[in-house]
Amino acid sequence: ELTNKAIKNTLKDLDPYTKFYNEQDVENAKIRREGEYGGIGISVHYSKKGIQINEVYKGFSADKAGLKVGDIIISIDGQSLKNMEREELSIFLKGAPNSTFFIQIQRQGETIKKEISREKIIINAVPFSEMIDKETGYILLTRFNSKASSEVKKAFRKLKKSNTNSNIRFHELVKKENLDTAK
Repeated sequence: ELTNKAIKNTLKDLDPYTKFYNEQDVENAKIRREGEYGGIGISVHYSKKGIQINEVYKGFSADKAGLKVGDIIISIDGQSLKNMEREELSIFLKGAPNSTFFIQIQRQGETIKKEISREKIIINAVPFSEMIDKETGYILLTRFNSKASSEVKKAFRKLKKSNTNSNIRFHELVKKENLDTAK
């Protein structure tokens, strides 16, 4: 960690346009570009206690394992997550699809152990598209990744097909990408 910070600060002073990517930075860039990774299907908040679950995505391994909103993951494979930095915590949940690990969660004062598997998580760049009225379609574009163009095109065709009026106006909303929330 100290070495990474030293390299990044040195490069920033030498050349503000050069950026150093450590192993985790490369993995995060790959996830942003490709839109998929191995995870358990949760949205999280990092705290000094561990990893707090904000949302459990239906049908993914976290849901199948019975994890719930409000659970705090306090250890993974026997390693305590207490007082870890955000960057360190994000490494634990992502990994190769089909890899299995053990977690300890805190739920309403009780400690529960679970075995959970990572599975392929595909980040949909267009999670929602709908006709607002007879002439206006709405396409929600939440991130730019390698699948964004084809997903926008697919949503556009779906909306166009559902409405015979050929004079449809489409609006898109681009939200700030936050990869730390989808694990």
